[in-house]
Amino acid sequence: MFKRMKKNALSCFSKRLLLIVVGILSFTVIYAQNITVTGIVTDSNDEPLIGVSIRVQGTSQGSVTDINGKFSISNVPPNAKLEVSYVGMQTQVVEINGRSSINVILKEETEALEEVVVVGYGMQKKASLTGAVSAVTNKEIVSTKNENLQNMLAGKIAGLRIAQNSSEPGQYNTYMDIRGFGSPLVVIDGVPRNNISRLNPEDIENISVIKDASGAVYGSRAANGVIIITTKKGDKTGLPNINYSGYMSWQKPSNYPDLVDAADWMMLYNEKLKHNVDNSNVVPRYSAEEIESYRNGTNLSTNWEKAVMRTTAPATQHIISATGGNNIISYFTSIGYLNQGSFLNPHCRVCVR
Repeated sequence: MFKRMKKNALSCFSKRLLLIVVGILSFTVIYAQNITVTGIVTDSNDEPLIGVSIRVQGTSQGSVTDINGKFSISNVPPNAKLEVSYVGMQTQVVEINGRSSINVILKEETEALEEVVVVGYGMQKKASLTGAVSAVTNKEIVSTKNENLQNMLAGKIAGLRIAQNSSEPGQYNTYMDIRGFGSPLVVIDGVPRNNISRLNPEDIENISVIKDASGAVYGSRAANGVIIITTKKGDKTGLPNINYSGYMSWQKPSNYPDLVDAADWMMLYNEKLKHNVDNSNVVPRYSAEEIESYRNGTNLSTNWEKAVMRTTAPATQHIISATGGNNIISYFTSIGYLNQGSFLNPHCRVCVR
């Protein structure tokens, strides 16, 4: 009996040992199938690129090129893909296909550099532009909803300062300057204009702001800078393209001061008279009894903020445009509707003259 148990224990141990050996051999075979990949990364002028990121796609394994543009990655599956990326260059995905040596040529990212910017004397590619000119497209402009185009440009162009002097509906009282100088010259499709507040933002293709001598073609009027607006043109697609855009919003005052009640107002008025140097012995305008009558509720005070103002006001805008054309003529037309409500309570009798 003892011999049989000993024999079974040895048999079980042999099986476990065999499984461990097979596992080690399998891992060794799998590991041996992986390869070490080396190579060089250059640009289109055959110049080596330093600091290029090479990563095995789908993993965190990777490397970076040295001063000579060389890289080396070990333990790479032969059927893996390498993702090669570099700032200002197009990212490439390279299939290894069992190769141990791979050379990669990266191309420049030209999409951003091909952007056209309007300047005073024509148009230039952004890559070759040397003047201080900033540009925004229609997509960037309409990302902010406002009844005033100038307010929609706030914070989107470096050096362009926008200040809203009044929030009264229909006034469009907004001040604009470039780098702190006076009012800039506004040019819409080559025609100088005085104001752009009422211009429909959906009709604009792009806006360029000239901040230096690039606008010298406009003479002394460009001393404070130039804002060049290019509106949309018709295309020659043959079939008309109709677009609609609109929004509905509720406006709310961002900073409304807290008002005092009648008792505090009368007390402050009396304090003002006491501090008048020309009337050192002035008699208070309101007696202590009058002030106390409002404090204890005998006389009621009016909350003019609630009586005159609304907490919110509606605003809505709807724009429909149509564009199209053929080989002879092209067209673009639009119509818009804007309604901005006032914060004044329409049911307040003292507000209506």
